[in-house]
Amino acid sequence: MTHEAAENMKWQPIETAPKDGEWFIARKNGVELLTQWGKTSHVPLYGWCFILSDYGEPEYDLWQPTEWLPLTARCQRTDERNPESN
Repeated sequence: MTHEAAENMKWQPIETAPKDGEWFIARKNGVELLTQWGKTSHVPLYGWCFILSDYGEPEYDLWQPTEWLPLTARCQRTDERNPESN
């Protein structure tokens, strides 16, 4: 992805986010979490999941983000701000 393409990536409404298990960055009220569509660890509820705990087996919990951004756009932006990381 080029710098221009990464800069053109805008936060999208959560309704347009992938529901195929792909991870992405989601946010609500300034909080950003790695998110995917899936099932919680503790009860059979499906929705937008984040990793609650990754000690041993990961535990997933639901949250209600309002928008999302593909991981590739965020990674590209970070790399370009930190040229030493390349």
